[in-house]
Amino acid sequence: MLISIVVTNAILLVDRIIHMERDGMVMREAVLEAGATRLRPILMTATATIGALIPLAIG
Repeated sequence: MLISIVVTNAILLVDRIIHMERDGMVMREAVLEAGATRLRPILMTATATIGALIPLAIG
């Protein structure tokens, strides 16, 4: 389950980078901007998933 969330987050990050490049940004700037805007949602999703899976791991 956690692996699928990581893959989904990576796909969304790459998609955002591609869209920013199409809008005229340089690749380096697009990567930095996409990373900055997507970091918080990625961390929130990963933290929530880990928190939900802790009881399963303990049990």
